[in-house]
Amino acid sequence: LGFANKFREFILLSRGEVDGVFAITPVVNYLLASLGFFCLFFWAIYHGMFRDIEAPKFTMLENERKLDEEE
Repeated sequence: LGFANKFREFILLSRGEVDGVFAITPVVNYLLASLGFFCLFFWAIYHGMFRDIEAPKFTMLENERKLDEEE
């Protein structure tokens, strides 16, 4: 509720006063960047990137062991 109220005040400020218009571009930029990060986050969840987060560690150790045996 607090964010929505502040966002409404921001929109009213940007429409009413000329001094408030300069703040629109960075805020929209931050909101779009955040939206992109959330989309990537949900894409990673959907594709199972967080199911077995320990597997790469064991794969790296196994590859290191194989490389040491070849020497």
